Amino acid sequence: YFIQEWQDITAMYKDEKTRAMSIVQADKLLDESLKCLAYKGSTMGERLISAKAKLKHRDEIWKAHKLRNKIVHEPKFKLKDEQAKEALKGYFHTFKDLGVW
Repeated sequence: YFIQEWQDITAMYKDEKTRAMSIVQADKLLDESLKCLAYKGSTMGERLISAKAKLKHRDEIWKAHKLRNKIVHEPKFKLKDEQAKEALKGYFHTFKDLGVW
């Protein structure tokens, strides 16, 4: 399931019109995986803190999560390709850290 979802996310990234949505979807998938792995917390941030011992790429994923928040909460925010690429790399590393695939 997670691998298929990730493939959909990377396909979204390739189209400039859906690039920002790929970050939002990756963040959503990460939160879903944290819940499935039973990390405690009522927010994704709390679940990330709960998983910190397992995460080798903590700085990358926090940066990616903050970028997602900008996309969602700042209507005038313009996502740059390099930002999206770095964020997706952070999500990918985090999925590997968690053993999702």
